[in-house]
Amino acid sequence: MTHPSPLAGLLFCATCERQMTPMTRLNGRAYGAPCGCRLSPVDALTVERLVFNAVEAHHPDLLTRTAAGGLAAAFRKVLAEVRIGGTADELEFIWST
Repeated sequence: MTHPSPLAGLLFCATCERQMTPMTRLNGRAYGAPCGCRLSPVDALTVERLVFNAVEAHHPDLLTRTAAGGLAAAFRKVLAEVRIGGTADELEFIWST
């Protein structure tokens, strides 16, 4: 079973602040930047794992009872947005208040 991209609507280009969009590539899911700031889309599993790890570190109880299909809702409870720089590990988290 596939689940919607959990970072859809939360992931933004750190350079131009435009929203990145989920896409499907031959080698799997990715997030692309319509702005052209990035040379290629970001691997979805990589960035989603990094975001998961950050959310888990800040809110350890939140994700322990969250199924894979509920990640999008869980992320939205604690994150306003995630900004991604030149590489997948250059992330800035804007936490919800």
